[in-house]
Amino acid sequence: MPRKNSERMVIISLHVPKQMLNDIEDLVKKGLYPHRSEVFREALRQYLARYSNGAQNI
Repeated sequence: MPRKNSERMVIISLHVPKQMLNDIEDLVKKGLYPHRSEVFREALRQYLARYSNGAQNI
């Protein structure tokens, strides 16, 4: 999903199980995502859309 020009990214640190990271890297290798960060952003967008009323603007 393209970013808005005014949107700034911040860096966060995240601990995940090794197998989960391997699975994410497989998605990137298959070309489904351009990089790991986008996998996490997409997962967070879906989570927020499901559980947060304010997520429609994301």
